[in-house]
Amino acid sequence: MGMIDILAAKSDHSFPELWLSFKTHMLDTAAIIRQLFDRWLPESVRNLLADSLRLDSEPDTARDRASDFCRLIALLHDIGKLTRGGDPALLDAYYNMVAFSPHTRG
Repeated sequence: MGMIDILAAKSDHSFPELWLSFKTHMLDTAAIIRQLFDRWLPESVRNLLADSLRLDSEPDTARDRASDFCRLIALLHDIGKLTRGGDPALLDAYYNMVAFSPHTRG
């Protein structure tokens, strides 16, 4: 199990044993962004994003890459939450887990 598997992305303060790993949240978010891009955004907006990013001359490839870019932005947003400036409760829980992890003991 790696660090990405123990980082909590979502939790419920009422039920601290219920949490969602950052890895799972990241994969869920990527899938949702893809669906929103493909099914919710009007084609004109998808084309505008693809054209604005000047990613490729082929329209289908450019739209795929624009969708990838949107998922990257969502991922960067979530990574920002893992920094010290993110949710202090989640970070404190993580640092406490690391402090008491058998992998960090001398």
